[in-house]
Amino acid sequence: LPYCDVDVRTKAPSDHSPAALKTRATRSRRLSLHRRGVRSYRSSFCSATSRFSRSSNATMVHPLVRNLYKKILVVGRDYPTGLAEVRRKAKEMILKNRHLEGDDLKKAVHYGRYMLREMIGVVQLKKYRTLKKRYS
Repeated sequence: LPYCDVDVRTKAPSDHSPAALKTRATRSRRLSLHRRGVRSYRSSFCSATSRFSRSSNATMVHPLVRNLYKKILVVGRDYPTGLAEVRRKAKEMILKNRHLEGDDLKKAVHYGRYMLREMIGVVQLKKYRTLKKRYS
């Protein structure tokens, strides 16, 4: 029989519905966290990630900058100079401009996105030249 959200005989919620299974899993997760002395899943996640911070006074990175950095690293995998060089230069530029706020920050992120598009163009050119050399 396919599952049903309501038990036909008792008109009560079925124990095999996806909602009931999800509720049971959430309840058991909360109980196991409670036994360990953790208030919620969110607080356990935050405490787990804070253990890996490099220093106690680590500053928060603006979300636009963090997303730009992640995109640069993804493109950097295929960049001709290699990921290590791309990572080094990206960190250097981010640390150089870490004092910026407001409109200046948005301008710097805009310039970073422009550089990201240029990097993508270099990668595409590299791949095109490789294929042309290989098959011509």
